[in-house]
Formats: sequence, C-alpha cells, structure tokens
Amino acid sequence: MSEVRAAFAGDLDVIAGTVPLFGDLSGELCQPGVNKATAIAAVIDHLGIDRGATIGIGDGSNDLEMLDYCAVGVAMGNASPAAKSAADETTSTILDDGIWNAFRSQGLI
Repeated sequence: MSEVRAAFAGDLDVIAGTVPLFGDLSGELCQPGVNKATAIAAVIDHLGIDRGATIGIGDGSNDLEMLDYCAVGVAMGNASPAAKSAADETTSTILDDGIWNAFRSQGLI
C-alpha cells in the first residue's frame, strides 16, 4: 500500500480497503477532496436539506469523512476501529440487522 500511495502522491488519495474478502492490499483511489461527505454536502445543498437532518452509516476507511460530516454518524458493528471512533454511535453488524437497528434508534422506523 505504501508503494501505491507513493506512486499516486499528490494526484490521487489512496484509501486502504477494509473488506476482509479483498485482503489487506485492497483499497480505493479517489480525487483529492472528493469523498462521501463532499457528495452529501452537494446533494443536501441541491435539495435544500438542512445538514442537521443527515445520518451517515458506514463501516470503513472510505466512510470516515461522512461519519464526521453528518449530523449523526453510525458505525456498523463490524466497522473498523477508525470508523467506530468517527461515529456517534455503533449499531449491530450488517448480518444482525445493523441498518434496521440504526434506523430504529434514530426514529426513522
């Protein structure tokens, strides 16, 4: 991963993958400054939605900015330690109805 980061330094951000099936050497390349939080900001601006009404649910390194940006950040029970630290709360795992439980805890259902 350090070789990939060095090869793309300054041109692309390299985010280490967190999906066990893909292994430790997987990851993502993205444009600097473009992430899930910037996408959410663009959508809520376009729709005229207040940021205070946002909830982000994630489990990996590519979710950190979103979990921090949204009014409420929810980490899945199987999330990386970094995602859990960035979130306001942790729900159960994806296989244990984590999204359902997160929606319930936030009064969405």
